[in-house]
Amino acid sequence: MDDRPASTGGEASPRARPDPFRLLNGNVYFNGKCEECRPLCAAVCCRGYALVSLTEEEAKGGRYAYKEASDDCDCELCKKMRELGVRYTLPKQPDGGCIYLDGARKCSIYEERPETCREYSCVNVPFTLHPA
Repeated sequence: MDDRPASTGGEASPRARPDPFRLLNGNVYFNGKCEECRPLCAAVCCRGYALVSLTEEEAKGGRYAYKEASDDCDCELCKKMRELGVRYTLPKQPDGGCIYLDGARKCSIYEERPETCREYSCVNVPFTLHPA
């Protein structure tokens, strides 16, 4: 006897849609579809990177808050920006998240996000699991 629920033929099989992530050797690999992954990843891409570079046009265009690297500033952020060749970056929240992440960890400027964010893909990027 088959214990699976009967299908009416109109709905998709629960396995027809791929999982939002896969596990391999203690790493998580997300499928890159933010709406599916974000409840699980908590916007790790917007929290895990130290810098989100902006073009000069993006920084000076008035759309975004930004930090400009200063040649004579010895703060850690300016040192890191100079080391990486980043002139402009989005500021971070105290927890390290992007300032444009809202309380639900959604990008509040998603439709108008910077080029760096538009071009980023988490597909095939391993994120290490840190069990509590």
